[in-house]
Amino acid sequence: MFLPIYYAGKLRGFWLLEDEVTGAFDNMSNEELVRIKDNIGVFIENMSMQDAIELAENKDKQTGFYNSLYLYSTLRQEMAAVSDSTIALISLSNLVDINNNYSREIADKLLLKAATYLKELVGPKDILVRYSGTKFCVVSPGSKIDNIQPVLERYLSNVKACIEKIDEKEIALDVVIIMSEFKTQSNIEKEINKMVDYATNSKNKNTIKTLNYQLM
Repeated sequence: MFLPIYYAGKLRGFWLLEDEVTGAFDNMSNEELVRIKDNIGVFIENMSMQDAIELAENKDKQTGFYNSLYLYSTLRQEMAAVSDSTIALISLSNLVDINNNYSREIADKLLLKAATYLKELVGPKDILVRYSGTKFCVVSPGSKIDNIQPVLERYLSNVKACIEKIDEKEIALDVVIIMSEFKTQSNIEKEINKMVDYATNSKNKNTIKTLNYQLM
C-alpha cells in the first residue's frame, strides 16, 4: 500500500508500506531493510537540498528579496487564493544616473539602504520582490491599499532623508511609488507592466500614486 509523502508542504512522492495481510516485507533480509531505511534518509536530504536550490533561484542575491520569477510563479498562486491583494511598485528612478554620474559604490549603498528600510517597515505577511535593477514590489495578499499606504508613506520619508555625500555634493534617490489593488482574476503581468510604464513616465518624483484597478 502507498501513502503520500509531504515535505515542506509539498507532495514529493509516496511511501511504500507493508501490506499487513500478505506481510510483503517479511521475506526481505535485514540488509535490504537497512538499505531502504538509508534511502529514505537520502531522500529527505535531497528534498532539503532541492528546497534550498529553489529558494536560491527565487532570491535576489544583493537585497535578499524574491525575484520576478517568484512573483509570477509561487506568489501568483498565493494571490489567487484570496479575493483581493495590493501591490506597490517602488521605482528608484534616478539610480542608473547615480551609478553613471558618480559611482556604482554610491548607487549600491543607496539601493541597499532603500531595501533595508523596506524590510524594516513591512508587515510579516507582506512579500518583497526585486522586480528589476531599479524597482521593488511589495505584495500584500488579501490586503487593501488602506492597510499598506501608511507604511509606504513612512518609507518614502525615510528614503528621501537618505543621503550620500561626495565632497560637498549631496546625493539622494528619487522615488516613485505606485499602488494598485488586484482582483483574483487579474492578469498580473499586464497590470504590473502598466504600473511600470506609469512609474517610468511619471515626472512627479518622491510621490505615491494610487491606480484604480478598474481603470487600468
